[in-house]
Amino acid sequence: MLDDRFISTTIGIDFSGDYTQVSVFDEEYTPVSMSVIKNEQRYLIPTACFVDEKTGHWYIGDEAIARSKNSPGELLMDIPKLVMTKSRFEIFENIFDNATIVSIFMSKILETVEINSDVKEVSNIVVSIAESDRSNIEVIYNAFEKMNFPSSNIRVISHNESFAYYVCSQKSDIWVNNVLMLNFRNGTLVARTLYTNSKRGPHIITVTEETYPSVTLSMIKDDSENADVALAQILDLIFRRNVYSACFLIGEAFNDGDKLKRSMHLLCANKRVFKGHNLIVKGAGYAAREIYGEQTINTVLLCKGRTRLDIGLMVLYEGRERQVVLSPAGTNWYEASEKVECIVDRVSACKFAITNPLTKITNYVFLNIDEFPQRGNKQTRIEIEVSYKNEETLLLNVTDKGFGEFFEASGMEVKKEIRVWDYL
Repeated sequence: MLDDRFISTTIGIDFSGDYTQVSVFDEEYTPVSMSVIKNEQRYLIPTACFVDEKTGHWYIGDEAIARSKNSPGELLMDIPKLVMTKSRFEIFENIFDNATIVSIFMSKILETVEINSDVKEVSNIVVSIAESDRSNIEVIYNAFEKMNFPSSNIRVISHNESFAYYVCSQKSDIWVNNVLMLNFRNGTLVARTLYTNSKRGPHIITVTEETYPSVTLSMIKDDSENADVALAQILDLIFRRNVYSACFLIGEAFNDGDKLKRSMHLLCANKRVFKGHNLIVKGAGYAAREIYGEQTINTVLLCKGRTRLDIGLMVLYEGRERQVVLSPAGTNWYEASEKVECIVDRVSACKFAITNPLTKITNYVFLNIDEFPQRGNKQTRIEIEVSYKNEETLLLNVTDKGFGEFFEASGMEVKKEIRVWDYL
């Protein structure tokens, strides 16, 4: 529920390669950026940490960078990328795994939160990351486990999810049509588009992402004329495809509009344009409000980090074949596992329904169980599990569980991997 305890215990974190940001909640339960210095507008924390060789003390952010210039020690920059490229770090004869490095950084972040906000005991956290693959997600969970945070109080979402949560929490005129977000990742332009579809059934939000290597941060700084031409060409193509009601420009690259006059003209034509740094971290806050505060945005969200298909099991109920949904589209893929148990009634295969929620097209997949031990009718219990190996791979698994004291479980299994994109 949304109450004073929610405000005093819940935060969002944008854990990006260049900067980390934190959002807390105001009295209206709206996420706001937290300044790292009270009563100032200092929101960006360099995602870096430094360990002093003499004292062994760790520092993060601007202080880490400053101390690295004057004291012997080890400076680690762009921690999200660093911990994905190395699993072990040897620092002054001490060995740290990647989750420990992240836990050191996050511990210091929580100390900063308690010093610079009204949050005195953080209990619920949503962390937004650029790449939501299994290894990235598990490093975050393992880091907080080292900090004695239960996994139920941590959620990891993608930047695309943050974008969607932020936009869908604004007034509807912002997203009456499609919405564009531009920012730079690793120095390269990234364009995200939020599409709305409410013609049939539930309100479906889709977020797509494209990278454009032809426009870089260094180009804008050193060759703004050619950067403007290249960006304008990209925008012209994007805006020819669909109608947009709003654009969000994230990062300092867009602060000087005079360098990008052609592009700004296209961006501002019949659209609302917003500039800033904190959309992703506020989106993490809105996600926290839904997850921990029970304030739903009432949409099905299809994007990086979410499942894109409805997975159901066809069962016999009152003499008719019906579908039981096991894993709905729009679920965080890492948390999309579901198990059910069934009694076999004159069938030799389990029938799964795979539905694209956008096209409403359903395909059926069968897992044969005729090699399971043959018993009398309704004398075999099976466990059916739906899970995801990664965002693009669905796993179906059927296991023989026997039948109580009468028939021992054989443990036999039938498995199938399914490529999600084959059904989109």
